[in-house]
Amino acid sequence: MAKGNNSKIIEKKQNQIKKLLEWAITNDCTIPDLYHFTYDEKKNSVYCKLSKNTSMNRMKLKISPLKIDEKLMLTNTKALLTLESHFEKVALEDLRATNTNALIKIFLCCFKNSLFEENKLMKFMSPYLNILPQDNISSTLFWSNEELDIVKNTDLYRKTNILINEIEAEYLKIKNTLKNVKFSFEDYKWAHYIILSRAFPSVVIEDSDDPNLKLKEGMLWPIVDLLNHSNKVKVQWKTVFDNGKKVQYIHEKLEEDDFNVDEEDEFEIFNNYGETKNTEDLIISYGFGIKDLEEDYLTITSRVANKEYVIMCEQIYGVNFSEYFEDEKNPGNYIVRFKLLPNTFPIYLIKFFAVACRLSSEDFISKRSILEGILHLNSTFTMMLPNYKNKLIASKPINQNIIELLKVYQYNSKKILQSALDTLQQYTNTLIDSKTNNDILSYKSELASDKKFQKILNHYLKCSQYKELKKNEESLFNISLLLFIIYCSKKDFSQVDEIEDNTEENTVFIKQNFNKIYKTYEFTDEDYMEYAPTFTPFIENPCEWLELKLEDFIIADIAVDRLTWEKQTNNEVFFIKQEKYVLN
Repeated sequence: MAKGNNSKIIEKKQNQIKKLLEWAITNDCTIPDLYHFTYDEKKNSVYCKLSKNTSMNRMKLKISPLKIDEKLMLTNTKALLTLESHFEKVALEDLRATNTNALIKIFLCCFKNSLFEENKLMKFMSPYLNILPQDNISSTLFWSNEELDIVKNTDLYRKTNILINEIEAEYLKIKNTLKNVKFSFEDYKWAHYIILSRAFPSVVIEDSDDPNLKLKEGMLWPIVDLLNHSNKVKVQWKTVFDNGKKVQYIHEKLEEDDFNVDEEDEFEIFNNYGETKNTEDLIISYGFGIKDLEEDYLTITSRVANKEYVIMCEQIYGVNFSEYFEDEKNPGNYIVRFKLLPNTFPIYLIKFFAVACRLSSEDFISKRSILEGILHLNSTFTMMLPNYKNKLIASKPINQNIIELLKVYQYNSKKILQSALDTLQQYTNTLIDSKTNNDILSYKSELASDKKFQKILNHYLKCSQYKELKKNEESLFNISLLLFIIYCSKKDFSQVDEIEDNTEENTVFIKQNFNKIYKTYEFTDEDYMEYAPTFTPFIENPCEWLELKLEDFIIADIAVDRLTWEKQTNNEVFFIKQEKYVLN
């Protein structure tokens, strides 16, 4: 029974394709014999293949375009001429100005609900409109709540819900503006999907006095919109004049190797929907996904205090945002976005977080702020990863096409995140390699090699091993850091003074920073009251290798924030020179 029904559906679809092609040819269009359109039952869509896969035909494909007369194209202007017979023209024009492509969507809804069946344009366009998909659409716009919940906490979920809310708001405005609207929100959502998945920019054929309208509005382009998407093809749209205006679509394969294929295989003829679309865009707008999509990316979003902060990041620190805009829910605040691409160093994302991690004493990006920024990124990506790694769990059985889409989405997203985490780890290791960098040193290594400092720690803390210090109370380890800073500032010197920049002493930058703070800092009674309870015993218990004052601990505590960074994977602490670091 099911097989019989499937056969009838396939037969019906193929008849619709046949009528569509006949209609096009009757109306002065050219469809070369090379193009063979077939209904794909599994994908519930039409695709185009080379009628006969030979090397000669594959070469001909490059010079054998589809030619579709402009009278077959459905534009907002044509929709207006039809709808103004049934609705107020002023209201329609207002909707057109405020809701992009609203008129085509209203036209489609009217056709779907058999309204105005005698309308001349609707009757003329019916061979095309009848072939538009009506059900079994895999776009997330039509997923159930249970199906969407599977990808909760992902951008696919968020983008889908935002878009559905926008469509609903648009529908309610149309309903209030036109009155007596006899189509449902589900109908309008379907019409919106048709535009998302099939529309081409109307600038291809339409002249408009309004440049914004010209760029934003779309049109439906019969026959051409049956071609499936591939990033690997190069296409050209061209307008030619032959007894009136016609639009010519030229298909051209990008790679010459594509002509050397097995003649027993199907050779599909593709379009290119745009290489800037990621997996989320493809699933939402078209209902399909491509595994290992080369141009794929994840969107990383953050919120900043105001537009001035965005401008500062751009102009002073060279951060390039994918986009930024005011947060509607928090006026004055801004939302910034970045594209995270696979196997690509996320330089602007790192810069942005490095700017956020600067200290109040810094008006530049330092290596320490970069490392802190990377920690935040690592934490963000690590929290995101389980959303794409976990096994798909659904409360109810779901459509197999949706399952396959989810698997592709998870795989692609996980690949991008893992690639980013690997890249950040490699870059972090490069930054903290003390063998190749003279602006950084490992406290662990210094402690292990400096016997004199070990004696100082044993004297004051009764412990000098890195692991043991870490195992004890956190304050004990922190005190050891302060003692190390003071020790470096006074090592081999009888008083606090300057040291030449060309010295080979690897702790020189610690001494320099300590001295710099000491010269400008104004001690207060509050400082002494805060530090005296903890550090007075160190002063009262002198050590022959280190003369201590309470002021030393106050300054060292400021310096430790400016100079130290802790690697989270093994809790190793590094001292880093506080200076501008150029990230290119």
